[in-house]
Amino acid sequence: MDRSYRYNIRLAERARDLTRMVEIENACFPEKLAYLRSEIYQFLRAKNAHCVVAEDRDTGRVEGFLIVSWRKGCAVGYVQTIDVHPHAQGNGLGRLFIETAERIMAERGLTKSILQVYLRNNAALRLYLKEGYTIRRVRTKYYLNSYRGARDALEMVKELKPLAPTALTTPPVPEHASLAPDRAVPRPAAPSVAEVLPAAAEPPGLLADRAPAPTALGSN
Repeated sequence: MDRSYRYNIRLAERARDLTRMVEIENACFPEKLAYLRSEIYQFLRAKNAHCVVAEDRDTGRVEGFLIVSWRKGCAVGYVQTIDVHPHAQGNGLGRLFIETAERIMAERGLTKSILQVYLRNNAALRLYLKEGYTIRRVRTKYYLNSYRGARDALEMVKELKPLAPTALTTPPVPEHASLAPDRAVPRPAAPSVAEVLPAAAEPPGLLADRAPAPTALGSN
């Protein structure tokens, strides 16, 4: 089945999705690598982050989520995390999330996508290379905890072309609601397509004492 038909991509909502996002994060990563509930909550609140979930159209169940972040005044976007529940891996959802992340960035006028991946995460590395990412550099001991015996990360980058905004990045504003001025919010260190797609290090972390965790991408 076409992955774009099977899943409905929508904006994540704190009250509706936080608990399920935490469940997926814990299913994707061991305790020492997984984001805490409070950290995911901060992503959902951040003004400089965009969080979306993927709902199975047949069951209505959320099977994964994506977080993209950026810094005010900077044309670079970061794939902060991609999580795909283990039982939903292998059907193209990870690739759909990558395409969605790039569209979110492009619609915001960002011209470059950056992500980190564990040096030994071969499945994720192959996927990112196939999607047009190139290796920018090796970041030695980038992660606090090891993955398959390694803590080093590959920083990967892809150039983007700006796109006109759509409903993906401009959700409807409630009538009579006032928009608060945009302000930069420190972004947390990275986590996960359910294998590993770590977050970018350049933007400041929400939690200064936490090293970036890998993102879960799965072997799609």
